[in-house]
Amino acid sequence: MHIWNQMGYPHEFTMGMDKAGREWIVVVVKGTFDFPSMPGGLVKKSAEQVPLIFADTQIGEPGYSATLWE
Repeated sequence: MHIWNQMGYPHEFTMGMDKAGREWIVVVVKGTFDFPSMPGGLVKKSAEQVPLIFADTQIGEPGYSATLWE
């Protein structure tokens, strides 16, 4: 399968099945934005898009520190 991503945001997809055996597709799109410094300003797409992470992120050494993101 090919996803036509015109916006350029990082994306991935995966397939799954429900209890009845029907296939489902899950699409994940992650966008990074720059917020305005003044109220009422426009939110803009960031020039640097943060990639998708496929595992937990820890504050320090994995297994010995707290989880930052799951």
